[in-house]
Amino acid sequence: MAKVHLPFPLTGNLAGLSLYTRKDMEGVLARRPGGASKKRIRHDDSFEMTRLYDAEFSGCSTASKWLRRRALQHLEHLGDFNWAPALLGHLHALIPLDTSSKLGSRSVALSKNPSLVSEYPLTRRQLFDTVVRTSITWQIDKGALSATLSTGELLPGVNFLPGGPYPFFRFVAVLGAVPDLHHLKGNKYGPPAGFTPVAANWVHSEWLVAGKKAPATTLEMSLPKAPGTAPFTLVLSVGLERGTVDTGGSIETVRHFGCAKILGAV
Repeated sequence: MAKVHLPFPLTGNLAGLSLYTRKDMEGVLARRPGGASKKRIRHDDSFEMTRLYDAEFSGCSTASKWLRRRALQHLEHLGDFNWAPALLGHLHALIPLDTSSKLGSRSVALSKNPSLVSEYPLTRRQLFDTVVRTSITWQIDKGALSATLSTGELLPGVNFLPGGPYPFFRFVAVLGAVPDLHHLKGNKYGPPAGFTPVAANWVHSEWLVAGKKAPATTLEMSLPKAPGTAPFTLVLSVGLERGTVDTGGSIETVRHFGCAKILGAV
């Protein structure tokens, strides 16, 4: 991988090079394609183990997609790095928990170890715990499909270090349901027939002034209906948005500036 300095942005294929950008890096990156051909990997007997691991890799990729789209979607505007590969790698630890299936068809079941995603940071430039330096109490009631989180009083410069030039902030909380994923065929994974996708619920506090003492905040949310009868995991996340005044005098959210993390899951 190398950086390319161009007078204008350009991505795609050029003279045998693949040009692309990454959210967590500046500029245009370039690399040459290499390794075995797709045809050889798909059909050559010597790549049988590779195909089996690739299938489970695809399962983790699908699990990452479900987590992002069903539990984290309302925090994506705060992200400052590519969640997809990061969560894929993190969720791969679920594969060995399936001891009954064969290699290449093991399940990705978050319900077997929901604590795996607890405290997972969703921003890197500003970590949530370095900005909000007070404990956040939270509770997920899986039976009631609901969750609550509370922050303590915030004192700028003491337990609240927001940084940046933006004068306002508010908390955002998201509750979503993520299914266990099972091998279907080939490289395809999906939830069991008993799972019904449900949109995540999200709530936010009022806008507060970043430079002044802020009162304790409590946010409550619940899902509108149960996601079927198949095993699933409820994931609770929190974010801190920053705001500025637009030309019309309203407060608007500043994208890709703030912090967020997954609080916990059950």
